[in-house]
Amino acid sequence: MFLQQYIDFVTRYFKAVLFFVAIATAVFGYYAQHLSIDASAETLLLENDKDLKLTREVHGRYISPDYLVVAFSPKEYMLSDATLSTIKSLKESLLGIKGVESITTLLDVPLLESPPMAISEVVKNVRTLSSPDIDKTMVQKELTTSPLYAKNLVSSDFKTTAILVNLKDDETFTKLLKERNNFIELQQKRELNKEEKQQFEIAKKAFKEYSNSTRDDVHSLIENVRSSLDPFRSDGEIFLGGVMMIADDMIGFVKSDIAIYGTAILLIMVGMLWVIFRQIRFVVLPILVSICAVVITTGINALLGLEVTVVSSNYVAMQLITTLSLVIHLIVSYREEYALYPHFSQKELIEVTLKRMSVPSVFIILTSVAGFGSLMTCDILPIIDLGTMMNIGVTVSLIAAYLLFPAMMMLFPKKEPVLTFDKAFTLNTIFAQIVEHHGKKIVAMVVLILGFSLFGVTKLIVENSFINYFKESTEIYKGMQKIDNNLGGTTPLEIVVKFPEAKPQEAQKTTHGSDELDSFADEFAEDENDAQYWFTAQKMETILRVHDYLESLSEIGNVSSLGTLSKVGRILKEGKDFDGVELALMYNELPQQFKKILLSPYV
Repeated sequence: MFLQQYIDFVTRYFKAVLFFVAIATAVFGYYAQHLSIDASAETLLLENDKDLKLTREVHGRYISPDYLVVAFSPKEYMLSDATLSTIKSLKESLLGIKGVESITTLLDVPLLESPPMAISEVVKNVRTLSSPDIDKTMVQKELTTSPLYAKNLVSSDFKTTAILVNLKDDETFTKLLKERNNFIELQQKRELNKEEKQQFEIAKKAFKEYSNSTRDDVHSLIENVRSSLDPFRSDGEIFLGGVMMIADDMIGFVKSDIAIYGTAILLIMVGMLWVIFRQIRFVVLPILVSICAVVITTGINALLGLEVTVVSSNYVAMQLITTLSLVIHLIVSYREEYALYPHFSQKELIEVTLKRMSVPSVFIILTSVAGFGSLMTCDILPIIDLGTMMNIGVTVSLIAAYLLFPAMMMLFPKKEPVLTFDKAFTLNTIFAQIVEHHGKKIVAMVVLILGFSLFGVTKLIVENSFINYFKESTEIYKGMQKIDNNLGGTTPLEIVVKFPEAKPQEAQKTTHGSDELDSFADEFAEDENDAQYWFTAQKMETILRVHDYLESLSEIGNVSSLGTLSKVGRILKEGKDFDGVELALMYNELPQQFKKILLSPYV
């Protein structure tokens, strides 16, 4: 009943149907341009993920500005006047870029062992490579052996150095992010009331709009950094790295994937459709239906706030394949019906085609929805989004195919199909003969293939090495490889050490247990929000144990922590550890620019 009503409507009012689809495509096409592409870490996790929550807390408390890393391998000796002049010029060039806060190079870092001095002398007279009468032999030894700089600022062979490009903090972004996250945390604790839900929606919208607007700024900044590096490439090998650059490049890759794969499939299908059908109408029709379906789906995704990630970047190609499959089945069925009933009118041929193919097509889409729907049951956000996008896509493809195919065919006059390809194509006959005469061999081969496949399943390995996302010829791969092999690694892993609250009697014992630390304990209360909270022998011992364990792992490149400074202290004090007073002295008396490098990221 419904099927007949649908057929009567779409064949009688085909011009209205075409007009409706054109309007829908135009409207959703307008919204499609607002579909955002995101490659940030938050696109990988659900909002209620405990690790994501912890990461937000860590970034909110500790000083961890966004940064880029320039790996520079000069042609000349690292500490030669020419190389140091190049690094200085490179620094000045990068500082002129809008959005860059500061630059840290081997010219700027404090030299604590060139020569070794008491901590009281170090904080009074912090030496750098720019200091007069500096001993470059001592400097090289310190840079290649110091826990602060070895395999971090310089490579172990002293042929590569890192230049840290610190970016300005976006206070508006931080504020909007905090407002949104506050509502997310509140929603996880209890149900939001009506007013809070409205405020939450406003906060989400404001954050998303601002995030989208800043992506172009970030891209421009990174391009400006690359442009600033170009004049210095004749002085040595230069690679750009950093999480922000990786995210920006991945967005570029996603855009490229959407354009390249989508265009490639369309061009391939145009050629195949012409070879198979040899009629322009049967080439234009599938392509037009596919384009309309993709545009409408993209607009719906944008309206729903879905974001394209690396995982879902190929949804366009996947939907094109689905849509083309549906329309090609309709075309083949129409041609078969024409061969059976050449005396039928165009309307009758369309009607019998739709009746024959509607149920199989619906079942094809239902099975696809079930398959993609299974993706929505996992806990990985981009996989869930891919499942959502594809379910929307295949549904839109079905509707578009069954509206546009009959409506457009009604526009075309009835014309005998060209069967040149059908007559020349004998593969079906060949397969039929093989099945008829070699049934037992086919079954045996299937069993062998199944056994081989099951064996192969046991050899599958789940691997998520980030660098293998990219081709070896890309700059992003070369940069990550250079930094990973020589400068301690590209992708940071942050570990937070929390101590249990001390019992009153233990706190009293700690306070009065050492005359040497009495004045220190009186001056600095043990508030975990103060940096001095960490400067006790027990806490530093724990931090060092964690630090040493991490360094023992082969998968980890470089480890930086408050324990790094303690290791430097052992060198300065000939094997003895810094005590709490000396650590506190360093924290309070060290110049601010050096404190940001040595202490602020960890306390």
